[in-house]
Amino acid sequence: MNIVFFPDQPWESFAHRHMANWLAPLGAVYAAYPAGGTAPADNVRIISYREAAEMAAEDSAAFVAHPYAPTVVSIFRYPITVALHVEAPEGASARWYEHAKRLKAEADFIITDSERVYAELLFQYESVLIIGSPRESTDAAWPARDGEALLDALALCRDGKAIDFVMRRQWDEQLRYYERLAGLDDSQELVWYLQSFYRYLLGETDEAAASLQQCYAACLLASKPDALASRFRFLAAIRLRGGELEQALDAYGITCTTEEDRARYERLLRLYGQGEKALVRGELLLNVGDARSARRLLAASAHPDARRQLRSAAASAGDLRAILGTYGEDPIEAANWRELAERELLLGQLTLTEGDRRGAMRSFWRAAAHTGSYRDLLELGDIDRELARVHPAVKALV
Repeated sequence: MNIVFFPDQPWESFAHRHMANWLAPLGAVYAAYPAGGTAPADNVRIISYREAAEMAAEDSAAFVAHPYAPTVVSIFRYPITVALHVEAPEGASARWYEHAKRLKAEADFIITDSERVYAELLFQYESVLIIGSPRESTDAAWPARDGEALLDALALCRDGKAIDFVMRRQWDEQLRYYERLAGLDDSQELVWYLQSFYRYLLGETDEAAASLQQCYAACLLASKPDALASRFRFLAAIRLRGGELEQALDAYGITCTTEEDRARYERLLRLYGQGEKALVRGELLLNVGDARSARRLLAASAHPDARRQLRSAAASAGDLRAILGTYGEDPIEAANWRELAERELLLGQLTLTEGDRRGAMRSFWRAAAHTGSYRDLLELGDIDRELARVHPAVKALV
């Protein structure tokens, strides 16, 4: 198997370069940069984007950190594509963040080394792993554990299977870790919250609720000012997962202290009274923050508002394919030029993410014929200029 990294930084400062050592036994490891080059990369060979594009893709895996790489190389022709979460560069544009989300939405799975980011991504995307750096590990057993998780996930993807088993194993390992921490100091609200979070993911709703109560008590003792909205509100998601919709609504209502939140809560009560339970469940989870589960529930609702909510949730995750799916398969009438332009623009953005620039430009031109806006066409030049600044080695100052 060929392993091809698409870093966002010079190799020596690339946050995920430690994975190359775990992946080396699988085959040749490459790091692709726009213009190629050389760098002290141990067992990693530096190649150009052109070489990566010409590489046989039948038995390859792409590990992509730079969100613009897919606009140049058809990365998704590889049987396995892994999105590597990286911190945005200083002064990053909204375009950078949008392309990063699109990469994550299309990838087979996502890897981050931050637990804060991990929790956020698990509420947005289906397949996410936390793989830390051995140099920053606080537990000697973690590097071996993380390396095993990475290789197991790749093996499952290679066989065309989901990585749910590996994810659940990681959730259980994280839960046991925070249980040990709570045994040492039971006053840390974050430790209790993360126990509740992982129990929720594992479907242990009663235990998740009990851990959250401990978390809220610790918040009160510490005089945490936003404990209702930032911690207790999670109880609504837990109750909902346990099949207790009315209790979930009650829990959410307790946390709605602002005028905006009260309006959302009253809307949910009206929908519940109208029997729109699928829509209520989906909107409630969106309000609580679990957009991943919300999207599944909204897709099951026939209410007209469900499509709008689903489209908004998919847009937040950069899931262009899901947004396009909300338009349906029927042709859009020519008189509805706004919707025609929206769909053409989305098609162009998706085609660009797939590495087909010519196809993307055709869609952008068609959208511009309706809107008069050429922004996405002009941004292609900006993307190329930003990519040109990425090199395999830090340039010495003269």
